[in-house]
Amino acid sequence: MHLMEHVRRPQRRRWSGGLIAATLAFLWPSPPAGASEPRFTRGDTDGNGKLELTDGIRVLLFLFQGEATPACLDAADVDDNGQIQLTDGVRVFLFLFAGGASPAAPFPECGIDPTPVPGLSCIEEPEACAPDEFA
Repeated sequence: MHLMEHVRRPQRRRWSGGLIAATLAFLWPSPPAGASEPRFTRGDTDGNGKLELTDGIRVLLFLFQGEATPACLDAADVDDNGQIQLTDGVRVFLFLFAGGASPAAPFPECGIDPTPVPGLSCIEEPEACAPDEFA
């Protein structure tokens, strides 16, 4: 008898984009009506005010390694299609290193999402987008 006959491999779970979006919408509610929308920069997943290699990596780690959820899910939706996908991380890399399309608005400056999607919002405004108190 071969040893591998007794080894059971766990089945991989496949998540559809719709299931992920519904889960995020449930776990990450949109701000209440009348609340001011947070400002952010699309693609800047760590909120430091710059689009860098680590922003694309952060999207991929969130999707495939279960790393921490970005504080601003809207920033991680780089192409603004309403879902956080592999293509969002890749778009950051293509823009930075291969002359690819820039992230969708708001980019390169902080701004409000022109196409808000329930479930994809920011828990708080990134520090880089906070108004300057001394201006």
